[in-house]
Amino acid sequence: MPKILVVASGKGGSGKSTHARNIIPLALAAGLRVAAYDTDPQKTLLTFLAARAKKPVAQCQGVGSTLEEVTALARASGDVDLVIIDTPTALEEHPAAVKELLLAADLILIPSQPAIDDVSSVKTLMATAQGLGRTATFVLNRVDTRVREVEGARHMLLRFGPLLSASLSATVDIQRAMVQGLGITEVKGRGGDDMEAIWAEVSRLLGLDDVIQRKGAVVNG
Repeated sequence: MPKILVVASGKGGSGKSTHARNIIPLALAAGLRVAAYDTDPQKTLLTFLAARAKKPVAQCQGVGSTLEEVTALARASGDVDLVIIDTPTALEEHPAAVKELLLAADLILIPSQPAIDDVSSVKTLMATAQGLGRTATFVLNRVDTRVREVEGARHMLLRFGPLLSASLSATVDIQRAMVQGLGITEVKGRGGDDMEAIWAEVSRLLGLDDVIQRKGAVVNG
C-alpha cells in the first residue's frame, strides 16, 4: 500500500500546490515511485507536471480527479510508494468526501502563510484531522524571517497543532522553477535548503525513511 500525503488548507494562496509541486521532485530523487492527484479546479499541479514532462528529469504520474473520487483512486495506486493529493480550498463544500480523504491519509500537510487571517483559517482543518485521529502538521510558507510577525504565527499555530521545524522562504526563485516544471531543489535557487528540510520531516512522518534507505541500498549495491 502506498503512503498517502494530503496537502490541504482552507485558505487560498496558502502554498498547497507549491508544497506538492516541490515535494514531488524530492520524492523522485529519493528513488520513490510517486503518483499525484490534482483535485483543485485550477489544476495547478497538472500544469506543473505537463511542463515537467518536457524536461529530461524524473517523471511523476499525474491524474486530475475530484474529491469524491480521489480516495478510491489513491488506495488503488498499488504500484507506487507515495501518493500526493493536492486539494481545493473550498473543502467545506464536500464534507463527506473530505472526511473520507482525511481518514485515508497517512499525513495531512497544512500550509499557512504567517499572517493572522491565514492562521485563523487553517486551525479548523487541523481540529478536524485531529478529531478523526489522523496525523497532521502545519508548515509555514512564504516566510520572511526579518518580519517579527513570523514568530507570532509560529506560536499561534503551535497552539492548535504540530508545526514542522522547517519552513519555506518567500522567494521568487520557487515560482520561476515551477513554471518550468521543476522543483526549487532542481535549479539550486533560494529556498532549496528549506524544501529539503521540509521533505526530511515529511518523509519521516510518513514512515518512508526505511523505504528510501532500502532503495538507496539497491542503487548503490
